[in-house]
Amino acid sequence: MLKEDLAKLENINKETKLLCMNKIDTSQQLFSYQNQQLEQMNALISKRKHLRSKLRSKDLDDKSFLKSEISKLTAEIGKLRKEVVLCDHIAKRSEL
Repeated sequence: MLKEDLAKLENINKETKLLCMNKIDTSQQLFSYQNQQLEQMNALISKRKHLRSKLRSKDLDDKSFLKSEISKLTAEIGKLRKEVVLCDHIAKRSEL
């Protein structure tokens, strides 16, 4: 029970930080921010997909560079995905 409460508190803390850091005051701002994050995430996913196909298609000397770039994109996509989920949780908790 205590672990669940702590996890819930941690999520609320993350949600509050997201709202404050991005100066989100209204539901319209929240959904606008979420859509921006989704668009950015989809652009990065497309870029990562392109790099993966490039990695597979040729015998390249810079495979380690491509793998490094793919890793960076994956990390950024994960960060954006977490923010989108936080926005969903805020909306659900606020009944928006």
